[in-house]
Amino acid sequence: MQKIEKRSSAEVVADRLREAIVLGDLRMGSVLSESELGDRLGVSRTPVREAFRQLSQEGLIEITPYRGASVFSLSDNELVQVIDFRELIECKALDMAMRENAEVLTKAMSAVIDRMSEAVKAGDVRSYLAEDAEFHLTIVRSAGNAYLLGANNLIASKMAAIRTVLGGDRDMFSGSWKTHKEIFALIKKHDIEGANARLRKHILDGKALFAP
Repeated sequence: MQKIEKRSSAEVVADRLREAIVLGDLRMGSVLSESELGDRLGVSRTPVREAFRQLSQEGLIEITPYRGASVFSLSDNELVQVIDFRELIECKALDMAMRENAEVLTKAMSAVIDRMSEAVKAGDVRSYLAEDAEFHLTIVRSAGNAYLLGANNLIASKMAAIRTVLGGDRDMFSGSWKTHKEIFALIKKHDIEGANARLRKHILDGKALFAP
């Protein structure tokens, strides 16, 4: 993390910490120190403390009385629950987007796929994972339903952090790219049932990594 040049607001500190968690620079379960992070970012402890509170509301940081703050961690069962929640949101959103906003979805998704392709060619895993998150956000955003988008936001950052952990596996990286191309191909064909089935399988395949 780079130092913040000037005294910054808690929002900017939160953005830096969120990025560090999502990109895996701050690992799940890591203990966080207000003073240490303040020194690294060039700010006092106050905005760091406020950023902790903000990120705790997003579920990225856990604050425990008398023990301090740490990056979130999830049990295998909790991860499975997050995946189930994600399936409900994204599959419903894809159905709505393809029925009501197909042109908007296809155009936005095409741009994301192009950027994913460039990241794959460059072997840039971090950029690929960022576009992976954007791929799924594009589905939810294109549904045009603020409540679905709000529900998705409850887990979006956590899912991005989880993708970073899994994205270090090169075979999974390659398989993910193939899957996203398949989903997009079905979207372009306006195969609602096929696209939804492929998306559902893609999401639920993640449960095999964590299910007891």
